[in-house]
Amino acid sequence: MSLTNISCAVLNDLGRHTADAGRDERLQLAIEHEADLMLVDTDCCRALGESFVEQLLSDAPPSLMDQFYLGVGQQMLRRFYDRNPMGPELGELVRVGRAFVAASAAATLDKRVEDERKAA
Repeated sequence: MSLTNISCAVLNDLGRHTADAGRDERLQLAIEHEADLMLVDTDCCRALGESFVEQLLSDAPPSLMDQFYLGVGQQMLRRFYDRNPMGPELGELVRVGRAFVAASAAATLDKRVEDERKAA
């Protein structure tokens, strides 16, 4: 395709669009890089977690909190209970989370046995 038949206005718009797309892409890459750095740093990651939970608890709608609790159960507690490696800095939390899941399962079994006794 020859560019000689395209008007200067079209070429100018194409140049602006290409520059905008390049700038947006560079910004997105910079954001992703910074997020990776923040999530690797233990202190920064802790602060991000605290800030995120505080934000959710302060103004999240119930539907979002339901998703959060589901995520905690499906992702975090499941990993704890399955003994997936989480790193030494989370060792106590893993032990507490695993014990919580085990105690909850035991209580559910106890209730089921009691319900079956009452039904019999």
